[in-house]
Amino acid sequence: MVRRRNIHFLQKCLIKICMLTFLMMIGIILIDKRDRSFKKLTVVKLTSNFDEAVKLISRLRSNYSSIHGLRYRSMICTIVRNDHYIAEFLLRHIISGFSHIVVYDNNRISAGYDSNISAVLEPFIAAGVVTHVPWQQNTTELFLFEYQEIQAHECINKYGIHADWVAYFDIDEYFYFEKQNVSVNTLNDLLVELEQYPLCAIRIRWTYMYGEGTMLRPNRPLFESYPRICKAALQTKVLGRANNTIFHIPHEAFCKKYK
Repeated sequence: MVRRRNIHFLQKCLIKICMLTFLMMIGIILIDKRDRSFKKLTVVKLTSNFDEAVKLISRLRSNYSSIHGLRYRSMICTIVRNDHYIAEFLLRHIISGFSHIVVYDNNRISAGYDSNISAVLEPFIAAGVVTHVPWQQNTTELFLFEYQEIQAHECINKYGIHADWVAYFDIDEYFYFEKQNVSVNTLNDLLVELEQYPLCAIRIRWTYMYGEGTMLRPNRPLFESYPRICKAALQTKVLGRANNTIFHIPHEAFCKKYK
């Protein structure tokens, strides 16, 4: 029995590794190359492949429309500060089936170095899958948790109301829903099931990235650097209807009529 479980676990990991390889083949033209000190994972500059990147992202985006007359079928709100893996985060969730991602960008200048992510976001914005919201740009102050909560609530209340379903994820957290070992466009399978019930929100599983004792950022894709993501987190996130749900960031929510 133990051996069977181990084999099943390894099979799941292999599936995710294959998915990672596919993502990075796509993402190779999307990742900004300005941070030369860490030799980012691309041999092609974003600016010279902008049109191709837009076409590629447009082909990956979900074709599912809102069934309630809203702008999007599904949405993610996230908050970013100088994140080096933003392209990987966006690609994975677009392929999973999310219609739109709103990125609150709290860019920080540290020791004179500005790792602004605007250029990385440009092809995603042009493809219509990302909204970029600069917030307290070019600050040298440390990021405070209460800022994160303010931004998350603003994103859900301002943008999330235009989607059938919305969720908040940190930039190192990834939506996880597996159906018959298929990882592409699985979100809509879940939403179709949810629409059969009068729900305001549900708890969804997610995977997260952690350093495994690593002090320096690896010169590899995030999912390759931290393979333990094959195990889903025990905690859950909330996927809810913004118009009917009160979100308590990061992990709780209540239906408005029951609060």
